[in-house]
Amino acid sequence: MLVRILLIACLILINANAVFALDVASLQQRVNLIAKSFKGNLGVGVIDVQSGQSWYFNGDERFRMQSVAKVIIAMAALRQVDEGKLKLNQEIPLTQSDVVRIRESYVPDPLALTTKSLTLSSLLEKSVCRSNNGAADTIMKLLGGPAAVDKFLKDEQFSDIRVDRFEMELLLHDDDHIGADMLDSCTPRSICSVLSKLQSGKLLSAKSTTYLTDLMRRCETGQNRLRAGFPTNWIVANKTGTGRHAFGVTVSTNDVGIVTQPNNSTFVVAVLVGDAKLSQRQCETKIAEVAKAVSLAAK
Repeated sequence: MLVRILLIACLILINANAVFALDVASLQQRVNLIAKSFKGNLGVGVIDVQSGQSWYFNGDERFRMQSVAKVIIAMAALRQVDEGKLKLNQEIPLTQSDVVRIRESYVPDPLALTTKSLTLSSLLEKSVCRSNNGAADTIMKLLGGPAAVDKFLKDEQFSDIRVDRFEMELLLHDDDHIGADMLDSCTPRSICSVLSKLQSGKLLSAKSTTYLTDLMRRCETGQNRLRAGFPTNWIVANKTGTGRHAFGVTVSTNDVGIVTQPNNSTFVVAVLVGDAKLSQRQCETKIAEVAKAVSLAAK
């Protein structure tokens, strides 16, 4: 009986410590001020992976993912690698159209026009690390299109994330749907949940989890976003998403990731800025400000 009482007491102490892993009062105060500093929508999600503690600002509001979807596409591809349906060193045939799209992506790639194939690992690196739209679309086509990626999400019970179109289609026009009908969208809560499941090893095999988080650590886009707000000795594994700027409004500026402190405490963080009357650079500054607020709130 005494042993049982001691065990219960230990669990209570552990849970009490977990509750205060993040100073949510100060985080709420700082993020409120950031949100009030501009006209637009701000969504934030933070999960302390060790304790499970979470905090959200507009956590259930939908935001356009833009290229954040590339990390979802990578997850779906690596699930097939885990199942033995694909291999990272597998050569994926490329059409001439695929090659042109990879070369002429928002982040251009010096791929030779005569290229006939690339390995899946090469395509994943171009997509996640360099946010290459053509590479992402080639992977999505291999998987069976947007519907196949969306099915992967729904099978994992992530109903608040939706993938509807190829990346190249996103560039043609901005979706004007709202709420649950918003195409290619997520909520801060849902994107944090999928990243938390990835980090905890419950989404992919250990090998695939390490592989994908390494790609995210080597992300070359968004240096002025999450990475600019966290201390330089914190490890940031992230994926950005960027929409167009027109008529004084920046449609989407996002950054989501897994952030590790020097003591190995790990947080999942998502900052999504939508329909902001700011330049893209100003939106990036807001994301960095939120990241700094999270770092100050993390003990």
